[in-house]
Amino acid sequence: APKVTWWIDGSLYDSTDEMTRLGRTLNHMVYPSLTREDLFKVFTCQASNTNRTLPASRKVKVILNLKPTVVTILEKPTYVSAGREIRVLCKSTDGYPPPKLTWWLGSKMLKSNEESASDGVSESVLLYEPTIEDDGRYLTCRAENAAMRNVAIEDQFKIQVQYSPQVSLRLGRTLDPDNIRTGHDVYFECDVKSNPKPIRLEWLHNGRLLEQDTSRGIIMSTQSLVLQHVEVEDVGEYTCRAINSEGIGESNPVQLKIMYAPICQSQLVDQLIGVTPEESISINCRVDAYPAAVTFSWFFNNTEHQG
Repeated sequence: APKVTWWIDGSLYDSTDEMTRLGRTLNHMVYPSLTREDLFKVFTCQASNTNRTLPASRKVKVILNLKPTVVTILEKPTYVSAGREIRVLCKSTDGYPPPKLTWWLGSKMLKSNEESASDGVSESVLLYEPTIEDDGRYLTCRAENAAMRNVAIEDQFKIQVQYSPQVSLRLGRTLDPDNIRTGHDVYFECDVKSNPKPIRLEWLHNGRLLEQDTSRGIIMSTQSLVLQHVEVEDVGEYTCRAINSEGIGESNPVQLKIMYAPICQSQLVDQLIGVTPEESISINCRVDAYPAAVTFSWFFNNTEHQG
């Protein structure tokens, strides 16, 4: 009768065969508790009945579905800059088949740019351009075996996005922009959103940089500009500008309109004009005023005259 044995990687493992009633020789080998180390292990069933011929054999190769044990995002940046592309590499090991790697930004899946897998090791490269809205979100690399459910493992890091100041300007909330007169106090509010915080805030009037001057009623605080007792010279366009390590942000322009009494612009003010009797003369009176709608009155020798 033939001798049936089991061999593992060239070493005898089980020689306990038995003869059936039908005259067949069987060896029921039991290999308990497969482990990760048994992946690709080769079991050989060998039958021999004479020393004159080579034994007959059949091989069985062990293939296991293994969940990955390690997934790592390499070189996690502490800070990233909005609009500047970064390269992030994720690596996973000890899975078979090689684990599938996916990238997630919060609950949104991102498409990887490069992928490779061999010998139970998977790598994935993500080219990613952060936005301001991504600040505080988590970038996650997930490794999973498609043949196994609920065995995904993850590595992640919190994205801290740095960006140049986002600036907006408005006239003080309590002010009526259409009812500001000379002598009134006016203030502007500058809202700044940035990371990191601004190192400097600047104010501009008609494109020219303003300096604090309390004697002229120009007062600057953290994010506001106060103009005390405004005059006609303060009319114009105001902007604020914030600077941080990422760049410069300039606000929308805000037009300051100030109501003031008419100011005569004519060159003939306080001048004598000589004319002959019955001679006609045309005299122009030009004024600057806001609002521009004004009413003119003419006087001759302190007597009102209809022009």
